[in-house]
Amino acid sequence: VDYSNKFGFGFQMSDGSVGVLFNDSTKIGTTPAMDIVEFTDMKGKTFCFPWDDNANQPFPELNHRVSLLKYYIQYMDDNLADSITFIPGMETIRTGQKTTVPQLRRWGRRG
Repeated sequence: VDYSNKFGFGFQMSDGSVGVLFNDSTKIGTTPAMDIVEFTDMKGKTFCFPWDDNANQPFPELNHRVSLLKYYIQYMDDNLADSITFIPGMETIRTGQKTTVPQLRRWGRRG
């Protein structure tokens, strides 16, 4: 979902994980089970914390970004076709990535 004029680009992976690449190059995402939130700052440092629907975040300065992540999740659930694919025997392959949640590095709009 492209809101790069205002916030950034939201995406959902086929395993159900959801993330946002913000215009300032920071990133936030959550696991398919929505139990962990992962935030990567502009220097590439990653912070993980448990998902909390009651806004009891260990990093209060991220409340706005967590709210935007929730907005993207709700928007995609309400307006986009279900893209989550579960195939019997499907498993996640570890790639040496240091993060739990898949992250988008770059997004460009053409046209």
